[in-house]
Amino acid sequence: MIRRILKSISTTPAFIFNLGRNPPARPKNTLIAWHIKSGLMLIFMEILLGFPSGSTHAAELITTRTGEHGRFTRVVFEFRDPVRYREPKIIGNGKFYGVFLDSAPAFDRNLSDRTTKRVRSIKLIQKKSHLRADVSLSFPYFRLKTFYLSNPDRVVFDAYPVSSPLQDRGSKELKNAGSVKNAPAKPVQKIEVASTKKSLISLAKDKIQIETEALKKSALDVNSRPKEQAEPSSLFENNDSIQIYAIGQEDIQFSDGFDAKKESIDKEGKSSAGNRSLTFRGFVEVRGGMDIEKDRPTEQENSFRNIVRLEGKWHPTDNGYYVLASLDSDYLWFGPEPPWEEYDFNLFEGYLFSEQNHFDVTMGKQIIRWGKTDEISPVDTLNAEDLRDFITRNYNDRKIPNWMLKVRYLPDFFTIEGVYIPVFQSSRFDYFGTDWAIFQHMKLDVGNSNLPLPFKSYINNLAVNETKPDDKFENGEWGIRVSKTVSDWDIGVSYLYAWEDFPYFESFPIKNISVRDLSSVEDFLQSFQNAVFTDEDIQTTYKRYHQAGLEFETTLTVFGIRGELAYYDQQSFLTETLTSVQKPVYHYVIGADYSGERNWYVNLQFSHRILSSYEPKILYFKRDNTLVTGEFEIEFWEGNLIFEFLGSYVMSDNSYYFSPALTSKYFSGLTIKLNAQWFGGKADSIMGRYDANDEVFLKVKYYF
Repeated sequence: MIRRILKSISTTPAFIFNLGRNPPARPKNTLIAWHIKSGLMLIFMEILLGFPSGSTHAAELITTRTGEHGRFTRVVFEFRDPVRYREPKIIGNGKFYGVFLDSAPAFDRNLSDRTTKRVRSIKLIQKKSHLRADVSLSFPYFRLKTFYLSNPDRVVFDAYPVSSPLQDRGSKELKNAGSVKNAPAKPVQKIEVASTKKSLISLAKDKIQIETEALKKSALDVNSRPKEQAEPSSLFENNDSIQIYAIGQEDIQFSDGFDAKKESIDKEGKSSAGNRSLTFRGFVEVRGGMDIEKDRPTEQENSFRNIVRLEGKWHPTDNGYYVLASLDSDYLWFGPEPPWEEYDFNLFEGYLFSEQNHFDVTMGKQIIRWGKTDEISPVDTLNAEDLRDFITRNYNDRKIPNWMLKVRYLPDFFTIEGVYIPVFQSSRFDYFGTDWAIFQHMKLDVGNSNLPLPFKSYINNLAVNETKPDDKFENGEWGIRVSKTVSDWDIGVSYLYAWEDFPYFESFPIKNISVRDLSSVEDFLQSFQNAVFTDEDIQTTYKRYHQAGLEFETTLTVFGIRGELAYYDQQSFLTETLTSVQKPVYHYVIGADYSGERNWYVNLQFSHRILSSYEPKILYFKRDNTLVTGEFEIEFWEGNLIFEFLGSYVMSDNSYYFSPALTSKYFSGLTIKLNAQWFGGKADSIMGRYDANDEVFLKVKYYF
């Protein structure tokens, strides 16, 4: 595998190895074609060289937990990253399974934290990019309740024992059990399908034997059984490439004729594969964008981004620690007129993880997620964002890793987490020169106007003098978070003392102006009647703030419910004089989501941000700022084709953003996504100022 990686890297264009320098000098009209060719060549080489895809790029399952909660037994699967999953299926006496899409077990973690007298075993089956978990319980009949918890990302299965498979749905016991997402399974006794390449692996200690007559009877009854009782979905049929992992106290048996790659995990949940101490994974992403309509005199009609990331993880022993490092090559271009480009080659993430008893420590460059809500998360402020192309990338992809020390204490009854950030990291954005910059194309628009030459020269020479905090211990950021699960409620409280990610404008060189629309040259010039021009630069700095947060997540019947509330003692806002003011802010978000049985998903959130001591001169914000966001997703073709729709409507200023997308995952490891994005609203609204930036994107991403 390492030989393949080195061979592939040797074919990579020279820009990957420039260590942050500019790409090789090339004519402007050939530069974009060169990067497109580079990205496509990498994808072709990875496919040609046969990199193992699937689980290598997946969300990692880092632990499993089980517990007894009176009326039900809980099984928890915790992942390092957000994960999509299928609704669980009951497949027989005391057995059910769930499927986690684009996921794989982490070999460096203990996957069998706890077992109980009611949970006999948990079996993990890897089929290409999907991970299946088979759970064996000590009681034969049960109902299932499933929900998702974030930060950390967990899929929770609650099994409620019932006295018989035909127990009345309306009984008091089941009403108290919450959401019932599966019909009662008809019991199957002494039956195990053992046909070649379609069999599952029995983990039961009693080693249920196959009886020919019972098998024949089962075959006759397949069509009459409830949906849950039918044999496993086609997602795990034709198992020509499957990895098997077993968790728990029971033995592993392989059915005759089962052609599979097998690797066991011992009773402590640690990998027995010694040659997996050094692993690699990564991806190549190529994304091109084109404006839907040219509706401004100065506008970059095309965009292009090429990201190549290689991650290595070294876990030399089974004593609970590992080292992870990833290198990132990122090229971003807007054009053709005016042309703008930026290239980075750097360490993306790099940290040491160690766990001992009830403690774990993560030290290095990393991303830490606080909060429960999606896309808009008032509590999740530890990592800055890359906003050079605004919100055209999803929330998680915009996060910038930073140097941090995280220490967690995890006793049985709560979790406490402390974070220290020694190095300041601001969000990435531009002041001038792009469609997404703060002042967009002000310099070029003024330069193309009929204004006097001295004024054009004055605007063109405007510069920004940005002052960032020094890297001193006393300038570090720190926070603490305490979380606990109470019944079905996942609750957390937090405190953070940090620097703002966006600059505070202390002064602007042109005084006595009042600008409401930064994207309009006409509005900008009209404010110059009483202007006073100085020889100063634009002065920006960064301010400290205190943040207190509350987060929660639970389920209500068939819905997942989550919310956050944050208080900031000071937040900076730009005003019509192009200087900033600070105001206390209260911000809460509440949302709900629902996963349908036919592979569709919907998520709605309501956000309310309240500016205390509001002043009308503040740009883009009112005293009360209300926003509704929505996400709808439906899968076709066994998850190989996905349609999704994302949208936001700002009720306080009637601006909006929406983005439909169609994604193909038919080829293993290869994702092809076509999507469009529209912005609209008044010019003095956040979404409305980007009204001319409607685009269509095509993204090709290959994981290796």
